[in-house]
Amino acid sequence: MTEDIKSANFLCVGPGQLLKTPKLLHSLTSGKTIVTDVWVSQSVASEFLLDTIEFLPEELKATKHLDRTNIFTDQVIYVTAAQRQAYQKGWDDVVAIIKQAGGTNPLTGPLSKLDTSSITLYLGADKDDDVAAKLQEQGETVYKKDILGASIVQGELVLDESLELPPVEKESKATKAEPKSVKKGGRKKKT
Repeated sequence: MTEDIKSANFLCVGPGQLLKTPKLLHSLTSGKTIVTDVWVSQSVASEFLLDTIEFLPEELKATKHLDRTNIFTDQVIYVTAAQRQAYQKGWDDVVAIIKQAGGTNPLTGPLSKLDTSSITLYLGADKDDDVAAKLQEQGETVYKKDILGASIVQGELVLDESLELPPVEKESKATKAEPKSVKKGGRKKKT
């Protein structure tokens, strides 16, 4: 047993809904065999490794035969600064997973400095994402980060409405609450 997915032959997952973790996505794009934890316990009880086909997670049974290394081959992915910030330390995993699934380094940074005509897929943050809001105002479809995991699990690019980012509200200066008092000359003065 190992925690290092690169040296593992199998990824064992627990019961219930399949969580789209970096380990799962790396395993799928690397062609690793994914099995439920029942496979481990029954293999131990049998004293030999059982055939994995009977122990695939339900969500992967229909797509087990698909090659997941070319899902993003024709995609130029842009990730807004707010979404990149939301990934925090997981950004390197996101980049690696996109590349393993056939993509290139996702674009980030100010759109004004990029050739936006080549961008085919926009990813934005669920909240406080002015860039996503601006893209939506311009008629672009912006997707939630979940599109990456959903597409890799399904074995193809999934452009479902359910993966689209709902309209993002931009916080404007006019909608901010006015202060009840303004500090002036070292004293508070009521307005």
